[in-house]
Amino acid sequence: MNAVKATDISSQVEESVKTLVRKIQGTRSTAKKTETQKADMTAEGKEVKEISTLQDVL
Repeated sequence: MNAVKATDISSQVEESVKTLVRKIQGTRSTAKKTETQKADMTAEGKEVKEISTLQDVL
């Protein structure tokens, strides 16, 4: 990743590289919601919907 940052590339290419690195490492770009956060959302009347990050991309 540092080698990519050191070059003069567009921000779109840098984001693509970050995405690929996350996929290879098996990490998420955003953290999963905790049970407390889910309960708060339910109390506010918001729908709690969690899908696989892979489904989010497709």
